[in-house]
Amino acid sequence: MIEGVCRRSGLKILPEKPGDFARETKVLPAEETKLKIRVDFIFSFTPYGRKAVGRAREVLMNGYSVKFASPEDLIIHKMFAGRAIDKEDIKNVLIKNKGKVNLRYIKRWLFRFSKTPEQKGILKSFNGLLKQI
Repeated sequence: MIEGVCRRSGLKILPEKPGDFARETKVLPAEETKLKIRVDFIFSFTPYGRKAVGRAREVLMNGYSVKFASPEDLIIHKMFAGRAIDKEDIKNVLIKNKGKVNLRYIKRWLFRFSKTPEQKGILKSFNGLLKQI
């Protein structure tokens, strides 16, 4: 299904084995072939994932409706990735949206995720980023 959408939309799926890659990472990266714009399809079947999809913001671009993650959910996703570039992105999102980001929402989800061994320090790390801006 996604492969057909990509074909019709002019998107090239990037991984050699898209099904295996998406099952393992819950992400399917693609690229718009003419403009070289990266598009990531993200799959989630968790309560948080369903809530994040429901909170997506609809933006009209060139006459097409496109959904984007809310700033809060983008921050949460980037906290999971945890790379240096993601932390810089988070700081920029917080600065650009100063006073508009629902920090309580972010902290509530990060607190829940911090209960798992893999994400133990995620809330502490986020609070450290907040002190840097």
